[in-house]
Amino acid sequence: MRAIFLSLVLLATLGSAAAAQDPATDVQPRLLSTLRQINDAFARHDAAAVRRMLADGFTSTESGGRVFDAEQVAGRAANNPPDLVVREEILEPSTTVSASGDSATMRYRSVLAVEQAGRSLGTQRAWATAHFVRRGGEWLLAAMRMEPDEGS
Repeated sequence: MRAIFLSLVLLATLGSAAAAQDPATDVQPRLLSTLRQINDAFARHDAAAVRRMLADGFTSTESGGRVFDAEQVAGRAANNPPDLVVREEILEPSTTVSASGDSATMRYRSVLAVEQAGRSLGTQRAWATAHFVRRGGEWLLAAMRMEPDEGS
């Protein structure tokens, strides 16, 4: 009887601890921070900073199917004309996160804006799916897929 009671207490304790810590809720601000840091580094043409936030084996897939690795993405940041700026505004209400252990996936809508010499070259709404891994306590972007938001 005592073993059953202890088991019930243990289950109740574990259940309340799990309910108090929703991994997706706890992780979302960190994932958004990683994406914002990458976007800021890209806007500064800082290839080294972009590369530090991408996991080994990183891939980025465009809607047309072209695939880029980490070095190619960092190279794009470095090789864009100095007056060309690409910014991504993440539309947070559209964000969904799934997390487990040291991996997480986030799906979100964003607005991509391109400017050159202070002049807008256009904007595009997009859906993105981003996969992250946690290494040394930091969330790194492991894979990215962006596709046009046809509903906009």
